[in-house]
Amino acid sequence: MRRINAARVKKGLLRYMILDAISMKPMHGYEIIKYVELKSRGIYSPSPGSIYPILKKLKEEGLAEEREEDGRKVYTITERGMAARKSSKTQITEAFLEGRVFRAAIARLFDVAVFLYLSREKLDEERAKEVMAVLEKCDSDIKKILQ
Repeated sequence: MRRINAARVKKGLLRYMILDAISMKPMHGYEIIKYVELKSRGIYSPSPGSIYPILKKLKEEGLAEEREEDGRKVYTITERGMAARKSSKTQITEAFLEGRVFRAAIARLFDVAVFLYLSREKLDEERAKEVMAVLEKCDSDIKKILQ
């Protein structure tokens, strides 16, 4: 598997991936590391030494907030952080997917899968039926577009 250039990640992309992670739900450091690893499909796994200084800076810039929960620091995104994340979405996609349309579409599907995974505790029988109906419609619509 091709590895991503770690220098490129260190130059700012990781901060946006952290914002992307905490936009899904409040997370502690280990969850953020696992999210970045999952999101990059194993291409990059940041160390705590690279995550925590960025989280500190994001707090200082007003892009994230920190609170204590069960003895752990949990990070959440602010409205300002959501705006920064939104403006950087293209940067994230291009870095990991090299701007290819097909891979961008697959990445979007992967984003949905990650969100479903992170929200699995909320997926009762009724919601599961609703989600499946949406996914079936999406599947049908995509097939119509591409046939």
